[in-house]
Amino acid sequence: MQVFVASAAYAALAGAVYAHYIRFISPSPFALYASLFFLIMAVVGGLTNIWGGLFGAAAVTALDQVIRAQVPRVFPRVGGEYQTALYGVLLVVIMIFFPRGLVRGAIDLRRAPAHPLPAPGGTDAEPAEEWRA
Repeated sequence: MQVFVASAAYAALAGAVYAHYIRFISPSPFALYASLFFLIMAVVGGLTNIWGGLFGAAAVTALDQVIRAQVPRVFPRVGGEYQTALYGVLLVVIMIFFPRGLVRGAIDLRRAPAHPLPAPGGTDAEPAEEWRA
C-alpha cells in the first residue's frame, strides 16, 4: 500500500509540473502509444536492473531517431509505414537475442566464462564453475 501511495504521489507531482510547463491540459499526450512506448523502453532496457529503464529509454529513443533520419536517406521513395515496420522488426530482434533486456544481456555476456583449454597431458579439464543461463 505504501508503494502504491508513493507512486501515486510521484505521478501527481509529475502531472502538476507537466501542467505548469505546458499551461494547457489535454489527454492527447497520454494516448495508448505513449504508454506502449514507455513499456517498450522498460522491457528493452531490462526489468531486473535499476539501470534498465534509463538505458532502455536512451536506446529506444536513439533507435527511433536513427531510423527516422536514415531510412529516407537510404530509401528515398519509402513511406513512413516502412520506418514503423523496420522499427518493429529491430525491437523483435532485440527481444529475441536479449529476452531479459539489454543491460542484463550485457552483464551476462561479460560474465560468460571462456571456453576451457585442455589440460596438459591430453585430457580435458572440467571448468571450475558452471555458467548459468
